[in-house]
Amino acid sequence: MARPRSFDADSVLTAAMHCFRRQGYERVSIKDLEQATGVSSGSLYNSYESKEGVFRAALDHYLETVVGARMQAFAGPSATLDDLEKLFLSIWEMPQADGFGCLVTNSAVEFGPNAPDFAADKVARGLELAGGGIHSVLARELGPEDGAREAEHLALVYHGVLVLSRSGTLGLGHRDAIQKTFDRLRRAAAARRK
Repeated sequence: MARPRSFDADSVLTAAMHCFRRQGYERVSIKDLEQATGVSSGSLYNSYESKEGVFRAALDHYLETVVGARMQAFAGPSATLDDLEKLFLSIWEMPQADGFGCLVTNSAVEFGPNAPDFAADKVARGLELAGGGIHSVLARELGPEDGAREAEHLALVYHGVLVLSRSGTLGLGHRDAIQKTFDRLRRAAAARRK
């Protein structure tokens, strides 16, 4: 029988997810996780069994506390195009602008199409959460057909912006392009309502 945890799991998983965001899965060692979380390797192994287990739990935590929370705030059931634009523009603001990118997008890039079993379903779920949130707003605002087409485009843009954020090359010209895209979408939505 496993010993009860002697640490706050939310705090540990938050620290672990940021460690993985900063360094990527492959470059993080158990020693890095010990330093980031303040929890001994023995306690980490006791609770999560392996580095893979810590990553899986940290990615679950990220999906709930970051991706899910952001989609609810900016792409929830009553979200508008203005709200969705704020989702994109928030990447230029802290804490998103810390230069470490998104754990889901970073992991999709790091693992590529052959993500290991311990990560594949979580990465796919994160991509689906973002894509689904974007799609739901656009379908409401532009109609099902136009919304689906624009959602494909904006999902590409969203993850591209996150990659540029991670690479340190995200600039104000990119922000301007996002704003112009949403200006175009608002005009299309207004024309549809006439």
